[in-house]
Amino acid sequence: MENIFYEFSGQEGQIILIIVTLIIMLIGLVGEILPVIPGMVLIWIAALIYAIIDKFHHLSPWTILILIIIWLLAAIIDWITTWFTAKKVGISFWGL
Repeated sequence: MENIFYEFSGQEGQIILIIVTLIIMLIGLVGEILPVIPGMVLIWIAALIYAIIDKFHHLSPWTILILIIIWLLAAIIDWITTWFTAKKVGISFWGL
């Protein structure tokens, strides 16, 4: 594990880390539109990995907690809207 922190301790490593994190987050953003890609999960995982490798210098544990709360709220809202839309259209439970 120390090798990972050593590799990303320089300025070049930080730039690579930020670029990779942004790419994963952009894929997660696309996943919010396409149902095949788990969008919120990718965004949260990218933020968590960045925070761990960066030793929580730029993202605090409170930020990760807020992201978890937003993720849970988004998942609950998604589930509720899917359920009510399916009921309105007449789709069965197994059709969901």
